[in-house]
Amino acid sequence: MRPGSLHQGATRPARGHDARANAVEHDRPVNTTPVPARADAEVRRGRVVILVEDDDGLRGALERVLRASGYEACAFASAEAVLAEGGARRPDCLVVDLNLPALSGLDLIDRLRQRGLAAPAVLITAHDEPRVREEVRRRGIAHFLAKPFLGSALVAVLDEVMRDPSLRPDPGGAAAN
Repeated sequence: MRPGSLHQGATRPARGHDARANAVEHDRPVNTTPVPARADAEVRRGRVVILVEDDDGLRGALERVLRASGYEACAFASAEAVLAEGGARRPDCLVVDLNLPALSGLDLIDRLRQRGLAAPAVLITAHDEPRVREEVRRRGIAHFLAKPFLGSALVAVLDEVMRDPSLRPDPGGAAAN
């Protein structure tokens, strides 16, 4: 082998363009963690989480994480699909993307609250900006997760918001604008 040549198992130093650096954040897969202990899954069993995410790959990954953790996941690609369902499933929690195709995640949460749904909501978004965090706080949304996040982080947030009754919104309607 010539001096300076690469041998099997060696790596070249990165040069030039790295496609991973330009990847769109919401297209990154969620890091799924090992299935939780059986006791944790049993506590979650029967708890319904409505998941609204327009990215097919991310929605599927999050749905798998929720189900592996013991939650019953009802996944939708749009706010309109949730509203069209007419509340057939009364969720214990909502996980909603901020940027949806037509109606925003914040507007969906407001409409569901106007219909009397008092489930806590977790907003997920690739736009982690102070104004977004302030709007989430102002509207009384239980939690905010910036993409990309670990599947275990979502499960931990859901466990927290379902345990803490102070994170449930007032059932009378949307938060004041």
